[in-house]
Amino acid sequence: MTVDNWMLWSLKKVYRKNNYESVIKEFESLDIDLSRQYTENGRMNPYRWYKLNNQHCFQTLFTARMLRKYINGKVLNLVDIGDSAGTHLKKIGLLMAGETGGGVQINGVSVNLDPVAVDKINRNGGNAILCRAEEYEPETKVDCYLSYEMVEHLHNPALFWHRLAKANKGEYMVVTVPYLRKSRVALHYSWGGGKDITAEQEHIFELCPLDWEKIALHGGWRLLEKEIYLQYPENIPLLSRWLRRIWRKKDYEGFLGLMLKRDTTVADRYLAWEE
Repeated sequence: MTVDNWMLWSLKKVYRKNNYESVIKEFESLDIDLSRQYTENGRMNPYRWYKLNNQHCFQTLFTARMLRKYINGKVLNLVDIGDSAGTHLKKIGLLMAGETGGGVQINGVSVNLDPVAVDKINRNGGNAILCRAEEYEPETKVDCYLSYEMVEHLHNPALFWHRLAKANKGEYMVVTVPYLRKSRVALHYSWGGGKDITAEQEHIFELCPLDWEKIALHGGWRLLEKEIYLQYPENIPLLSRWLRRIWRKKDYEGFLGLMLKRDTTVADRYLAWEE
């Protein structure tokens, strides 16, 4: 098999192992087209279908578990930062409304600096606002911020977290980022060609879990819990190690989920924040 075929095989193996098929069937009533998830839409071939659906299952299931575990209330106000389609809020709303979710109602708002994404969400029945997350003025306190594959696109994620913590409009935050065992500076698009590069295309930092934890704490957010999803099966002698190298080279090893709580103890001791 080719490397691409092995990567597709990996995704299918993980899909079956994690029983994501049952989760996707639960989402069918939402009639969501993941091929239009991002501003730059791509053809939904088998590889992209499994990759996106596995990723979304991990993100939404992790979020629902964290909301049930750490936040009480029959109505939760969520703010999805950098949301490009409104998809996650719809899925989380469905998961939380059921019996396992405790019949919780989700009031979701998407905030983004991309007018194309904001317009797309509003046209599809969502609620999106064109603004910076730290400048958003909610009518009621935010129960939890959401950030899916966003902070790796920022030049200064610590400053983003600090400004959000300083705004003091919400106490919890669910974050997912690409997972790698070893940190690296990405900037993959910046090293080739002469075309313009969008923020959606380019990752700045792709960090290991401990590095993300330290930066979040420096910015004012303490880790409560984390979870890792891998895009390849584990514990297969020799093969798993080879697949890990392939995924790291061609993409990244998986995704990391973080449940954070606002805690400025460390951030307040740092005296040189850029205001």
